[in-house]
Amino acid sequence: LSLRSAKVGINEGIEVVRFRLSVHPIAKQPLLFFNHAMRQDKDGSGRANGIIAEAGLYKWPTWHEGMSNPGRPIDANNDGFKALGYWLYDKFGSAIGRRTNKHKRIIREYMA
Repeated sequence: LSLRSAKVGINEGIEVVRFRLSVHPIAKQPLLFFNHAMRQDKDGSGRANGIIAEAGLYKWPTWHEGMSNPGRPIDANNDGFKALGYWLYDKFGSAIGRRTNKHKRIIREYMA
């Protein structure tokens, strides 16, 4: 039995999964696929019954005026994705890639 000992941060785990799900430039397809037969439903209380359903429930905090940009997602209903990120990190290592920022910068002004 081997237990993991390396700490993987939430953001790094997200990046590892995001990298594997993005289209690889040489292979021209993602490096990670999900079987279409996997469960995609939610239970009566809105919790995911499978990892595919978790993808739609993974959320970031809503920005409110005066709040800094959220650096971490809401840590709820994401156990499958976190486990997948840990496994990918342990198996293949860090996959932090360079991404271009597609979002336009927002300049907010405050009245004194």
